[in-house]
Amino acid sequence: MSQRRPNGLVFVSYAHQDRQRVEPLVKALATHFNVWWDREIELGELWRQTLMDKLDAARCVVVVWSAAAVERDFIWSEVDRVKQRGIVIPVKLDQHARIPPGFDQMQYLDLTSWTGSGSKVLQELFSRIRRLLGRAARTPVDPTATLISDTFVLPQSLRATRDLHQLSSKVHSLGGILVPGNGPVEDLLGTLQEVHRTYTAVSKAISRFIAPVVQQGPIAVKPYLEMERGKLETLIGKNRGHCARIVEYYTRVGGLREWLEPRLTATKLKSLDKTFGELGKADGDLFEALALVGYLLTAEASVITGLLLAGQQETARKRILAGRRKLLPLERSLAKAMSSLQQSGGALGFVPADNGKQATT
Repeated sequence: MSQRRPNGLVFVSYAHQDRQRVEPLVKALATHFNVWWDREIELGELWRQTLMDKLDAARCVVVVWSAAAVERDFIWSEVDRVKQRGIVIPVKLDQHARIPPGFDQMQYLDLTSWTGSGSKVLQELFSRIRRLLGRAARTPVDPTATLISDTFVLPQSLRATRDLHQLSSKVHSLGGILVPGNGPVEDLLGTLQEVHRTYTAVSKAISRFIAPVVQQGPIAVKPYLEMERGKLETLIGKNRGHCARIVEYYTRVGGLREWLEPRLTATKLKSLDKTFGELGKADGDLFEALALVGYLLTAEASVITGLLLAGQQETARKRILAGRRKLLPLERSLAKAMSSLQQSGGALGFVPADNGKQATT
């Protein structure tokens, strides 16, 4: 009884000079998978557009490096187009073929002595392809959204952390007026709590993203499979603060603003109105910018999952560590903001709600 083919397209990238040598490999793959190579382009189809469409739709790309292939720019272009998605499995046909810089860091399977019959290395190729196709299908992620190539989300998150820090510092100034047991202290503490919860949720998501690479031995794929399916986005979404509560704390009848009004100058009260107003809009601005880190980590986890399933342990490790370096400024900014928040609120009895507790997943 033949084995059921897994869903998902396997794209084979090769140099045309190697067509006769590659055909036995394509036939071997086609007995187990849905394979596409450019010999299947129908007459009259736009060749380049069809090729790009198939490449974008592929959930695994087998690139065949040979002496001819390493000299062909279009092979480089095809691999570069999907490399960021972590779905490339390189195989080598010629022992002395020098894989181009930028692609030579990926571990390849050696088919230089393959004669067209079954072999251990061919079974390993099948196994890697199955692992890639076996994960849940996701909407293709735009490479510009991944952690490594991001130029927007992290800078916005850093700005949001600093802005929240500044806004919180203005709120802390009320500590000179409010003391435990005097006035609506709980309203102020509730405001600080919402900001701190957001800081903490993002910080813990980053820590969980990094954690698997710190362990001894091979990097486990399971944590990144869970992250790819949105675990970190869920972590942030369920544990972040909500600005509607901040507005409620400040404006409720008998609440903070009503208590402060006779005790502050009109100028000071106006400044606080503006501060709490900005915090009250943070769900669509500052908090949201921080929450987007979860989306970025999810997109990056998708790439790492692909690398791990394709047997690219070392490439995955280097990528995670590169991501760690890129996240470091945000981690430091979050740690500084959380520390400042706790110190400033300490006089009023501020204790973060998540102290000693695990974030809900």
